[in-house]
Amino acid sequence: MIGFCKLCGLERALKNSHLIPKAAYRLIRGPTQGGDSNPVMLLPGEGVAIQTTEQIADYLLCEDCEQLLSRQGENDLGRLWANRESFPALELIDGKLPVAKLGDVDVFHPDLLGDKSKRALYYFAVSVFWRAHVWDWKRQKVSYGRALGTTHEQSFRSFLLGESTSVNMLLNLSINKDDSTRFAVHFPRKTRIYGTWLHRFEVPGLKFVAYVGGNVSPVFSSVFESLQTNMILTAYDFRSGGLYQDAARAAPGLKLKGRLSKDLRFSS
Repeated sequence: MIGFCKLCGLERALKNSHLIPKAAYRLIRGPTQGGDSNPVMLLPGEGVAIQTTEQIADYLLCEDCEQLLSRQGENDLGRLWANRESFPALELIDGKLPVAKLGDVDVFHPDLLGDKSKRALYYFAVSVFWRAHVWDWKRQKVSYGRALGTTHEQSFRSFLLGESTSVNMLLNLSINKDDSTRFAVHFPRKTRIYGTWLHRFEVPGLKFVAYVGGNVSPVFSSVFESLQTNMILTAYDFRSGGLYQDAARAAPGLKLKGRLSKDLRFSS
């Protein structure tokens, strides 16, 4: 397909780009023994749950820009997220003392990741939020589209292209200590807490939460300021997190569609 690449702006052959890396879908597929291995997609905005092979992809980027995002961010992500044999990111903090504790959340300095991986994961987070902003969402009720606003979209795009060295974004990269909720994907969403907009998404074992702009509540910004960094590393049991609580509350009221309506029933 020929069109204008959303990142570089040039008219080129476009790739069928994934919002979340394609490899994540392989990881979240369940065991094939005894049934369908396809994941369940919850769509609270549409009031349905469906078991599907669908992957969120669109003709967004040219080959050069697709490779740029992979080289600068996704490749390192694939070496750290949870897989069926190990969880390298969790192993990195094993036995390390946190620099702080916020309730049940352990806080670590991102230097534990090493400079290369730290830069790559920050870049990856910027790329996903930017892609979600410019994405042509087919399901408008679950749309994140235009969530960054014009000014931040332009600064994110410039950062991804290497035209600038920073963006106004604080990033909390969280590691899931609970193996029962490790293999899940949550697409980008935006919520407001303590007067601050939180942008977040999740890939297997890792949750990315970003605070974009200068108006960030001290509830969130104080730990970044104390560590003098724009990125922190945290670890906790994701079962207690908002994304899973939201899904649990939504599931009982969803209409089951497709094979899921025959094979599964949610109970309250």
